[in-house]
Amino acid sequence: MENLVRIASALRLFLVGAMWRTVGWRWCGKILLKAFASDDEDFRNLSGIFLVQAGLRTLPLLREELENHRNIPLILMLIADIGDSTSESLIIPYLNYDDPKVAEAARQAIRTLQVTSRLMD
Repeated sequence: MENLVRIASALRLFLVGAMWRTVGWRWCGKILLKAFASDDEDFRNLSGIFLVQAGLRTLPLLREELENHRNIPLILMLIADIGDSTSESLIIPYLNYDDPKVAEAARQAIRTLQVTSRLMD
């Protein structure tokens, strides 16, 4: 029974991810962010993929997460994975953050953006 629940939840994420990418309904993005913050690694991975695939559409939601101090290290990496070089300004304030995990995530995110930028040139 537990497997059926996981399958149904994964299918729901696929559907919500497709709606987020195509229609851009904010509530879909919010569901993906909630799944991204879950303890379930599979759902985190799936939702992260869908959020990154939506690209720039996702950035306003990620900014909101940063403003509300939610899941900062994970959100910084998502921003970097989207690969928009203008997003560097969102990451820089966290380079000297008090929490070492956040500061390290910011450094990794900056490196990811730099590598992505070089690959795109």
